[in-house]
Amino acid sequence: MKKKIKVSVILPIYNVEKYLRRCVDSILNQTLEDIEIILATDGGEECDRICREYARKDKRVTLVMHPGSYGKAFNQSLKIAKGKYVGIVEADDWCDPAMFKKLYERAEATSADVVKGGFYFAFDDERNNFKVLYDGYEENFSLLKRPDFLASQPSVWSCIYNKDFLLKNKIFMMNERLPFIDVPFHYETLFMARKYQIVKEPLYFYYQDNPNQSVRNVKPLAGITTEEKGYAILFQKTDLYEALKEGLIYATTCHLRWNYERLASKDIKVFWSAAHKFLNTLSLGKIQYVYFTPQDKEFFLMLLHDSYFKCRLKNIFCKMRGGLKKVFSVSTNLSNNHIGVIVLGIKLKIKKHSVGNKMKKLFQRLFSVKNSSNKMHKIINILGIKLKFKNYKKIRKNKKDEERKIKSAVMDISNKINLLMQNSVQKDEQIKVLQAAVLNISDSNESRLEKVIYKIRQCSLNISGCDSSESNVELYDEEFYKINAKESYASACCVIDILKKYYQPKSVIDLGCGVGTWLKAWQENGAVEVMGVDANQMPEKALYIPRDQLKVIDFEASSFSLNRKYDLAQSLECLEHVSQQNEDKILSILYDASDLILFSAAIPLQVGTHHINCHNLQYWVDKFKEHGYKCYDIIRPECIKNSVKIGSWYIQNILVFAKGEKAQILERNGAKAVESPILFYHAEILKDILGSLYLLL
Repeated sequence: MKKKIKVSVILPIYNVEKYLRRCVDSILNQTLEDIEIILATDGGEECDRICREYARKDKRVTLVMHPGSYGKAFNQSLKIAKGKYVGIVEADDWCDPAMFKKLYERAEATSADVVKGGFYFAFDDERNNFKVLYDGYEENFSLLKRPDFLASQPSVWSCIYNKDFLLKNKIFMMNERLPFIDVPFHYETLFMARKYQIVKEPLYFYYQDNPNQSVRNVKPLAGITTEEKGYAILFQKTDLYEALKEGLIYATTCHLRWNYERLASKDIKVFWSAAHKFLNTLSLGKIQYVYFTPQDKEFFLMLLHDSYFKCRLKNIFCKMRGGLKKVFSVSTNLSNNHIGVIVLGIKLKIKKHSVGNKMKKLFQRLFSVKNSSNKMHKIINILGIKLKFKNYKKIRKNKKDEERKIKSAVMDISNKINLLMQNSVQKDEQIKVLQAAVLNISDSNESRLEKVIYKIRQCSLNISGCDSSESNVELYDEEFYKINAKESYASACCVIDILKKYYQPKSVIDLGCGVGTWLKAWQENGAVEVMGVDANQMPEKALYIPRDQLKVIDFEASSFSLNRKYDLAQSLECLEHVSQQNEDKILSILYDASDLILFSAAIPLQVGTHHINCHNLQYWVDKFKEHGYKCYDIIRPECIKNSVKIGSWYIQNILVFAKGEKAQILERNGAKAVESPILFYHAEILKDILGSLYLLL
């Protein structure tokens, strides 16, 4: 008796002959029995030849010749697929040998319509690989509970779908040959699935080094077209728009922003116009921006309100002002005996006599360009009609002057606060000085700049009111850790993947561990023993590590000693919360704990809670150097080079310190010590700083 096919795997193929064998072999070697492979090839000739070769030597292979596009390849293959479930694999990628067995077994056990697994971003250099999981979501996934999942990477190739579910709900791919056609399919399967399962394990290798990927040559309207298609399907097939609106608008914003950031400059205007038009056709109503980052919200509002064309209009006006001056003007600077008149581009030279003076006055009334009284506007007079345009050159100059003054004021206040924190003896005297400065400003006629400085000083006084010798307070509550744990864990996985190239620790201690996200990531990457130390007593349900692996101490008051060495000690974004007089106590714990230390701390002006001890990177480098540690700046360059999406504070601040044998191991593996790591402000951190100033206006 012939066995039933369990999974049909569809490969849309186009000009991937270099990678095709690797992909097909990874499917033929699956541990799942009774599998079918449908090779839907659109050429070129070498791809067609390879497909025919596989069809001849393996009965599990079926051919679909030249369907015409990725979407048509899938749709035609779906109709002839014999499996109970279907999967999609892109022909330059490959699969873990157990992928389809694990997805199939989960689907059968839960009667799911869709089962989605994790995946790797895969590179030729395997050391750059990093995984994408869905740890923040329940395995028994519900879209109504987590509509933000719509914004996840569609990754239709990391799933299997019940074939009857697709056919019954008429779920197909777009036939057009466009990038991003997986977006509507992603939306539709999420909308229509009764049961949607998530397997939190990376099973698919999403290859990144193919120079011919469609996403490397993005068309300006491609992303908008697929979003429109997705919305059309939603409105046609379901009535869930209002329930899913927050997540759907967030998803659209993320997808369009991803599209926008890959466009050539010549395509931006076309994209912006179409995106603006599309968003304004939607029934948006009141949006709460539940899932939006500040950057996502800013981008969405710019699209919605067409800010781009307002900026373009300002530029046009500036050019008009200069152009009109060349068309209509009166000049008295030619000579003592003549005046110059330009009318419609015709230059006239007129002698200065009574008739000439009358003509001059006439032309000045009819055609002129001059500054307003405050020099912030240009007044253009054309045939007696006065037009008023902003003098952007003057405005930009004033703005730069103001920004310089604000920066100077902020640095001045920051320096005073740091002095205040360092020297408690002069505390009362310093407060009086600052209060006097505040009163002096508040009693005067305040300009816009003075109001900013006044409010900055008010905030500074509030900060300086904290007694730097007091015990640690509960800086972060349970909600903070719940919101930030996902990003912290994802950042940890990325950083650990980089550090493992140089050293693989088996034991790790983390000072300032929070709920233990980093320690969990270390355990998943081979650490046998971990220990967390923090000032806060974390709620049990928030912890990522067992309670017995966490020790709570007061960083300001308690003493803490270790009776052993660890392979790695780390303290990340912690010491800025500890007063300067107690920082050496924490550093001594790190020195005693390991000869290899992963370290980061907030730099001056970095926005955050209870930041009382911020220093430049060089300050910490010198501290560690006094105890024999070399500095290795090996994490930040990798993150920047590969656009790794981790917490901006890590990209900005994270360094590795090592001495002795650990330093030798790092250097044998290619690490180079640096004397002075580059200090820079990450764009997101800079936006936070500027945003804080803006809120003070």
